[in-house]
Amino acid sequence: MLIDKEYPATHSMTTAWYMVDDDGNIAIMQADDNGPVPFGVMPEGFASNILFGEGLDENEKCGPIELTKEQIEETLGEKYTPRSVKDWWDTVVEIDTSRIDSFMQIIADSSIDYEGCVSEKLGLYKIDAIWCTNDDNTIIEGSALDRLVSSGIIRYVYKIPEMEMDCDYNEKSRQCIFTKEFDSNSYYIYNQPYWPNFIQKRVNIPRHPVKIDQVEESKREKILHIPGKFSDREYMQIAEWYPCKVYGYSKAVIIDGYEYFMLPMPDGTEKYVLAELPNDAPIENPPKQSYSKEEVEELKKRGLA
Repeated sequence: MLIDKEYPATHSMTTAWYMVDDDGNIAIMQADDNGPVPFGVMPEGFASNILFGEGLDENEKCGPIELTKEQIEETLGEKYTPRSVKDWWDTVVEIDTSRIDSFMQIIADSSIDYEGCVSEKLGLYKIDAIWCTNDDNTIIEGSALDRLVSSGIIRYVYKIPEMEMDCDYNEKSRQCIFTKEFDSNSYYIYNQPYWPNFIQKRVNIPRHPVKIDQVEESKREKILHIPGKFSDREYMQIAEWYPCKVYGYSKAVIIDGYEYFMLPMPDGTEKYVLAELPNDAPIENPPKQSYSKEEVEELKKRGLA
């Protein structure tokens, strides 16, 4: 994703965004609370919130990433018959494509929240129809959802996975043990722990990876490019390439008016990386992104840090 020229501050909360590697594979990075998170990325949310391209335009709830049938199945998993769905929030419905006009008309005149097209070709649309259900999650008779189901317009339903990820700190080994509560996904996925002194780890390798050419052409330049291949990068430090906002970390030095935090690198070393930008920062000519500990010690001796 391109860095916004205004460098808006990233808030301390879970944030997810896209990346692309040299092979054109798309990954989703999720950073928990304290970062590091590149300046200017959006939206604030979880990996499950940006499965269909929602993170590429703040005015678009869905699209512009067109997933294939195999990627949909890998990402969303099992599909259900409408009457067997336990709840109707965070759902992707597969409709009879010959009846799209009726689907849209019923949606427009109802309490169902329409959240965008996932795949026009596959007849997949994202909706929230929780207001059309009873307390026991059954569909309210005569509701818009009941009409869509009873008439056969909605054929099948996918539930969007929550994609829970975490990092449990092991006191004995002093290591971060990564966990996830989903089986598979069509994106490479990296998780950054709550503590920025631990490095982000790849927690998912897709069977059917999403590619950059599946992204709407006008939005491709917004995706952060990472040198190398995700398949070769089990661990990653996003701050190695992009200025990042980091919270709750005190090992910092000031160099030429810019703040640098010491963060871990995949090779086991640590570097001081650019992590704080003044409001008048020269965006077109950003300062050096990182310094080794030895370089910083030399700058300190010269009174420059």
